[in-house]
Formats: sequence, C-alpha cells, structure tokens
Amino acid sequence: MRLLKQARFSKFFGPGEDETGLLADYVAEGLGIRSWPVDSVAALGCFADDLVGATIFHDWQPERGTISLSSYGPSPGWMTLQHIYLMHWYVFDGARCRLSVLQVSSENRPMRSIAEKFGYEGTRIPRLRGDDEAEIVYTLNRDEWKSNPFTQRVEARAVV
Repeated sequence: MRLLKQARFSKFFGPGEDETGLLADYVAEGLGIRSWPVDSVAALGCFADDLVGATIFHDWQPERGTISLSSYGPSPGWMTLQHIYLMHWYVFDGARCRLSVLQVSSENRPMRSIAEKFGYEGTRIPRLRGDDEAEIVYTLNRDEWKSNPFTQRVEARAVV
C-alpha cells in the first residue's frame, strides 16, 4: 500500500496579528534567540494538521530594500517547495525588496544546502555564534531569484 504525504499549506500573517506573535515566539524559541516585536515582523506558517514550521520576516529596511528571514521547524523536511516559493514571493513581490538576508549556523547543513540550491551566496563569519561556531550570512538578490529555474517553473504554471 502506498502512503500519502500529509497535506501541507502555508499562510501569511501580518505585523501586529496575534498569530504573528505566536509564530515569532515559536521560531525564536526553536532557534534559541530572543523574539521580535510583533508589530515589526510578518510571518509565514507551514501547517499540516498542526503547525510544522514557520518563517519570520524581520529587520525590514524599506529604504535599502532589504529584509531578513528566520525559519524553524522541529522536523526535517517541513519546508516544502511551496513554502520556499511563498517566502521569496513575500520578500521580492510583497515587501518589494531587492535583497533577502539569511543568517545560518555553519553547523546547519540542511539549511545551508537549501540556501545554496536556491542561489544564495554566503559569507562565513568565524565565531559569530560563539567561540566554537561560525555563522554564514547568505544573501539573494531579486534578479538571481527571478532567474532561478525553480522560480521560473513555478511562475510559468501560475494562473494569472
């Protein structure tokens, strides 16, 4: 018998919404960092029957056209292709940024792999996460995202 994958969907929540605050706290707790003020972030939750992961959009600098993303999910594989597309749709089309920024532990190989697969370029900064752990600051500009084969396939199939 073939097992079906559990259906997943992603949903946006804007600044100031109760759900945004809950998702911000969830991601911050999962990453072991301090949470963000609910009125200064947006959130994208990934759900099956319950919450399986989330992305927080923070440190938005509209005059510079930049925004940072932080994501967390307790189980591998929670970040679906749909979620990845929606994350970047929000960055480049919703918030109209020119640059997306990720800060990833050098130890987090799965997230590093995802970032690099989708065109992010990284700079390794030794000891930024502590005496024994480096952080990689990844950036992705709008043109690189729009020219990515994944993005082009998804947008070509979109119903306008």
